[in-house]
Amino acid sequence: MYEQINEQMQSQIETVRKQLESQGEPMRRMFSLMLDGVEQYSQLQLDIARSWSELTFNQARQILEISDQASLQNYLESQKALAEQCNRKINEDANKLADLGRDFGEQVSKLATETGVPLTVIPGTSSSADSTKKSTGSSSTTSKSTSGASSSRRSSSSTAGSSSKTSSRSSSSSKSA
Repeated sequence: MYEQINEQMQSQIETVRKQLESQGEPMRRMFSLMLDGVEQYSQLQLDIARSWSELTFNQARQILEISDQASLQNYLESQKALAEQCNRKINEDANKLADLGRDFGEQVSKLATETGVPLTVIPGTSSSADSTKKSTGSSSTTSKSTSGASSSRRSSSSTAGSSSKTSSRSSSSSKSA
């Protein structure tokens, strides 16, 4: 009897091991793809933040250089070119972000095709939009109920924190007195 149970367990363990081997590689590739995508997205955000910071600091320096009517006039005239530059930059940044998302989606689809693992929800399809609409209705009530609980936890923790501060102050006051 124990031999039979042992054989069944060994058979089940072998089945699970085979499934992990067959599904492990696609999962590793997917996680690698996701990690690369997050890294590229983060780098894009840093580049965008850096360029906008440079633009802002350059504008602040130009304002500091205003010393008379003529320099003020030159600064104000340069603002039209700045507005065009900002508009162009916003469009470029949005296009870079869209390209990054499109490339990631193509790579995920390619990976799914290569590994034979079907994608359950593909962004941009009507089925994902329908499921989003369905889940939005139920998640809004969930978020309302959880937000009330978290705010009450914050209130009680801040009250506890302030009462402990008060008690530590009063004990230090009594020690000094």
